[in-house]
Amino acid sequence: MEYPDKWAIVKITKDDAPVLYKVLAGYYGGYLGSNSWRMNSGIVSVDYEADYYHFNGESGSCYKCHHDDYGLNKATQECWDTIKKTPNVKVEMLPNPDFLHGDMKDSVEWRFDDDIAV
Repeated sequence: MEYPDKWAIVKITKDDAPVLYKVLAGYYGGYLGSNSWRMNSGIVSVDYEADYYHFNGESGSCYKCHHDDYGLNKATQECWDTIKKTPNVKVEMLPNPDFLHGDMKDSVEWRFDDDIAV
């Protein structure tokens, strides 16, 4: 399981292909390390537990992301700046995690724990 320090959802649209949502995850390197980033293979389902989203990817990966950590760090900002320039593909970042329930809710499978009202 991945535990990013910062994260964002990227929406990818290309021609007639199905819309794809991916987690762009950022990690702080600490005192001696450097910041890094990863992007998952594509979100297939989302579990919501307390203040955490569990994004399950096509490859079997799982990213546990805290609601309050939505956004970019320096490494993910540089990655995002590059992704936006991809030709023939429309990419956009969802503005905050609250949009997950609106924009993504019909595209991926959602599962909620018992303390969340659906």
